[in-house]
Amino acid sequence: MANPSGVPVSETTFGKHSNSSQEWEQVWIGNSSAAAVNFAHPFRNPPGSSSRGFYLSGIVGVASRSPAPKTGATPMVEVRYRGSFGDNLFQYCFGRLLAERWGHELLALPLPRFPATAEKISGRRFLSPFVSWGGMAAEERQLGTLLRGAQFTQPVRARLVLFGWFHRWEYYRDHMEDIRRWLTTAPPEMPAEPDDFALCIRTRRPAAWEEPGIHSGRAPAWKRTVPNAAAIEKLLDRVSHRRLVILTDAPDCPEVSALLPRRPLILPADSFASWNFLRTCPRMAIALGHATDWWAAFLSSAQEIFALDPWTSRKKIHCSGPYGCGWLGGRPLARPDLFINEPRYHYDW
Repeated sequence: MANPSGVPVSETTFGKHSNSSQEWEQVWIGNSSAAAVNFAHPFRNPPGSSSRGFYLSGIVGVASRSPAPKTGATPMVEVRYRGSFGDNLFQYCFGRLLAERWGHELLALPLPRFPATAEKISGRRFLSPFVSWGGMAAEERQLGTLLRGAQFTQPVRARLVLFGWFHRWEYYRDHMEDIRRWLTTAPPEMPAEPDDFALCIRTRRPAAWEEPGIHSGRAPAWKRTVPNAAAIEKLLDRVSHRRLVILTDAPDCPEVSALLPRRPLILPADSFASWNFLRTCPRMAIALGHATDWWAAFLSSAQEIFALDPWTSRKKIHCSGPYGCGWLGGRPLARPDLFINEPRYHYDW
């Protein structure tokens, strides 16, 4: 099976795993941009499989143990995915921006449903030990050095392995058109209606917050549902809408239950179908802490985006707030910062 990324991937399967009967149902397909999916358990491979799992856009891929083909050199920029679907979008875009800027080869598995991520990015290669970057902001992992400005423009003369989060708007703001093209996907079968208002309700902090980085201090807590009930009611009375659409990771939480008299449409927050629907909504409320919600807003044509900014890099908040003390113990430039200064974004609500 052809694989545009150059990484050996076994024949693609889609299936489901039953924890009780240990049965695995497989349907073989020929889509080279997807990886095998285990919807029931993201850390378990099919029975009898000798393959190992890896994260790819919120699903688990199954990769062959066979070594990579011998090409005479190692790739220049290699992206290793981790975290959620939204995190994978940051990781791919950051790696591709560096590879195209430096004229170096990119090794990154294509993201399912985004055809442009299967494009081959050719360039220079190096026979050398690797350098690893990670963190919320880009950090050189071996030396613990926070990277800024000129260090992104000067090519790394070694194999660069990216294994981080890269949640800084400054990396992407000058490349909006390129990123929109890379992340073009088919529209949803049932897009949002003109008078819809989408509300993202989150009860858990993002996976990326579990590893804030070398210089980032203590990761923030997630003390209560975001946004809280009072803020939700105030916002719904303020924004004109005909239908309320709720995207949440906890459909039975009190905040969602309190909104049931409004007869909302309730969708799971972290499925691709819900994300694809969200980016067609004309008005939405999101928490910037969750990468999937942030990308849906950024890639949308929404007229109004009500965003709850969780980080304290621009203002001081008391530690009793929904995010605790934040990364107050760390360097501000090492914290995540996804604040977009556009008229359609509203942060004080």
